Amino acid sequence: MLIFNKQPWLRAAMCLALCAGTLARCQEKPKTSVEDLTNGKIAVAKITPLGDEFKNIESIAWSADGKSLIVDRQGINQFYQVFVLPLAGGGEAAITANRSSSSRCHNGNAAWHPDNEHIIFCGQNADSSEFTRSVPSYGLQCNLWLTTSAGERFWPLTYMLTSFNSPKGVSMPSFSPDGKLLFWTGCLGATARGSIWGDRALFLAEFSFSGQRPRLTNQQNFQPGAQHDFYESYGFSPDGKWLLFAGNMTPEQQWFGMDICKMELANVYPNQSKMTPTMLTSTPFVWDRYASFSPNGKKIIWSSSEGNSVPYLGLGGARWQQFMQSDLWIMNSDGKEKRRLTGFNNRRAPEYAGRKCYVGMSAWHPTQDKIALVLHYEIRNANMESVAYIIELDNSDNLINLPGR
Repeated sequence: MLIFNKQPWLRAAMCLALCAGTLARCQEKPKTSVEDLTNGKIAVAKITPLGDEFKNIESIAWSADGKSLIVDRQGINQFYQVFVLPLAGGGEAAITANRSSSSRCHNGNAAWHPDNEHIIFCGQNADSSEFTRSVPSYGLQCNLWLTTSAGERFWPLTYMLTSFNSPKGVSMPSFSPDGKLLFWTGCLGATARGSIWGDRALFLAEFSFSGQRPRLTNQQNFQPGAQHDFYESYGFSPDGKWLLFAGNMTPEQQWFGMDICKMELANVYPNQSKMTPTMLTSTPFVWDRYASFSPNGKKIIWSSSEGNSVPYLGLGGARWQQFMQSDLWIMNSDGKEKRRLTGFNNRRAPEYAGRKCYVGMSAWHPTQDKIALVLHYEIRNANMESVAYIIELDNSDNLINLPGR
C-alpha cells in the first residue's frame, strides 16, 4: 500500500526520488548489441583510420582482451613479419624476427591460441627463394609455426620441404575456441588444371602439448565441392561447431567467383562421409572472400564485389589485386539478410576511397560492436598498399541522417 504524505514539499521530494531511481535503472540497462538486430537496422557509425604502423599489412586479428591487434606487416625489404600492436600505443617488436637466421623470409597469417600465450603463423622455408607466392594468404613454401606471445621460442608444426617444381604450403591457420583443434588451408602441389593457387585443400588436426613441445595429431585434409582450385579457411564458429571457409564449389566456377561456405564440424572430423558444406553465398560470378564470425556467432562479415563492375582480372585471375573492387558485407550465420555495410567504392559514400580498392581481412572485436578491417588499393605501376580501419557499428535508429564517417 502506498501512503502519500499530505505535505506538498515532501510529496514532491518523494516523486523526484522515485524518478531518479527509475532513470538510474534505465541507465544501468546494458546496450543491445548490434548482433541482436536485423541487418537492416545495422549502420556504420564511425570509420577511424589506424596509424602508420598498421599500413601495408595483410592479416589482422584481435587479442582476447580486445586491447591489441596482431598483424603481419611488410618491411623495408618487402618481406612480412608478425607484430602485436596495442591500440593504446607503445613500443612494438617483430614477434617473428628471430624465427629464421635469414631476414628474407615471409612470416604472416598469425592468430592467437585461446590461452593468449601462444601465436600460430605461417613461416617461409629458409632455403626458399620464392617471394610473390610465399606472401601471407598465398603461403607456398611455408610451414606452420608456433611461437610464444613475445616471440622467445619457436616450434615447427608441419614439415613440408621446399620444392620448385611442385611447391606446397600453408595459409590462414586458426584455433578452435577450446584450443584443441587447428584449421588451415594447404596447397598439395601443382595442378594440371593450371590454377594459380595450385591444388588446394582444407586441413584439420588435433593440437596439444607433449611436455613443453606442441604437436599436431590426427591430421587430415579434405576437398569439398566439385573443384579444388581455391579454398581459404576462416576459422571456427564461437561455439566450435562450424568451420567457415571460401571455395569455388560448383562445376565450371572460376576460383575468383568463390563463395562463402560453412560446414558442421561433426560431419568433418573424424568422419568425412557426411561432409556436406552449406553455401552461404551462391554467386559464382561474384567475389566472396575473407569471412569471419561475430562474437556470438549470429552474424558473418565478409568481402564481396556484389554491385561493382569488375570485367577483367587478368589471365586466369592472376592480376586480381589490381582490378578487384569489393566492400564489407554482413549476413546472418544462416546466409540470410545480406547487406552491404561500407561504400569504399561508392562515389556518394562518405568513406569513398577515390580509387579502386578491395576489402581484405576483417575481424570483429571480441566484446564491442566494432570491426578491424584491412583495405587494399593500387597506388602506381600496379603496386599495392593497404591501410587498416576501425569500423564502429550502431543501431541506425540511434543515428540522425547517418552522420559523416
